Amino acid sequence: MSKFAIPSRAPYQVRNPASEESLFLGADRAPINAYQIYQALKRMQSKNHQASSAYKSKGLDAPFKTSQQEENRLEAIIDNFNNNLKDIKTMCKFNKFNGKVTKYHSNMYAIEVDDKTIFIPFSVMHKFPAFPQSMMEEGHLKIGVNVIMVKKDEKTYYPDHETYGVTNTQEHKLNVDGTYLLKDAKPYKQTNSLPELITQFNTLMFSLPEDQRLKTLNVIAASNMTAEQKVEKLTSMIDFPLDFVESQTLEKKASLFYSPGNSKDDRAQLKEIVESIVAMCNSEEQRQCQLIVGVNDKTNKTCRLQDEIASNYPQMANLDQFQNTLLAPFIKSYTYDNVLLMSSLKYNWYSYNGDLILIIDINYHGDPIICKGGRLPYRCDSAKMVAEGVDLVNMVKKLTRTAA
Repeated sequence: MSKFAIPSRAPYQVRNPASEESLFLGADRAPINAYQIYQALKRMQSKNHQASSAYKSKGLDAPFKTSQQEENRLEAIIDNFNNNLKDIKTMCKFNKFNGKVTKYHSNMYAIEVDDKTIFIPFSVMHKFPAFPQSMMEEGHLKIGVNVIMVKKDEKTYYPDHETYGVTNTQEHKLNVDGTYLLKDAKPYKQTNSLPELITQFNTLMFSLPEDQRLKTLNVIAASNMTAEQKVEKLTSMIDFPLDFVESQTLEKKASLFYSPGNSKDDRAQLKEIVESIVAMCNSEEQRQCQLIVGVNDKTNKTCRLQDEIASNYPQMANLDQFQNTLLAPFIKSYTYDNVLLMSSLKYNWYSYNGDLILIIDINYHGDPIICKGGRLPYRCDSAKMVAEGVDLVNMVKKLTRTAA
């Protein structure tokens, strides 16, 4: 690599990866972590980074502004690193191991790696990597296939992103067309009567294209169609808001994976889904309930749930595979393998005007359910509450007395 003088209060030199152990060595400072330097340079070279006269480089004691000449040198260094990313990655010294898939059962992989057997859930193994089809069989990794693994610590391994790529990052939401998933969904029929649909049409009329308005009016005025036929035709022509009203026994969620807040926990929304289900089970009356996913709770409009699933898990060929290898196992795991709960849930996949909807019917009668982390969700009218600590104990006593 070419060497450039970096403006600093201590001299730096770029290491030769064949002969040195650290990436940069300072005359009077400790070696800098190679991975941190690599990531810092990657951030600096991103298209969002603009070097300017206001750019500040931090020395040993105080910040100072760089001159134009110094900025040019910094840019040259960044370009040089960009042209030698392969060497830089070598410097980072990620420890990679050859793993071998020995077993796949109940959505859990057993993998022999580094002279031991580790167990990795399907959802973790396939969250980011895009494994080639030659490694796959019936939606999961083949038994006996070799997988390049990266060691994070003594207990944690994950598939090497450099080898298999990263396809499911949050930065690329809904970038995959999931229309292929609709083939397994049943058509959803509106429960609104014809007069109710006509009232909704009057509200939507001027937001519709003129040709669609005329076709709709012709259907409403048609004398050779029954009211039921008109309802079926109108709901196929216009994206009427769905008639779901939240209550103590019904709740709506727009998404399976994306929480309203930018949580650092990539499972936050799935946990919220499970806790909403459990909260309705932990009601005093334990009536039949429904959780509806893929419908906005304010507008009652659908949210392209099929694209969301396809974007996050493109390896899922159909809804059954997604339900049986990810959704249901996650619910089971998060509720400490509650068999009675799992037998009380019915998953219904519907298509409505080209969008996917999931309606989970809940018919639970049993003891209070506790989620991982010592959380007891329960229903208070149409709101979900969570009891923890002393409140959890008191709520268990209350729900147990009610059930008795």
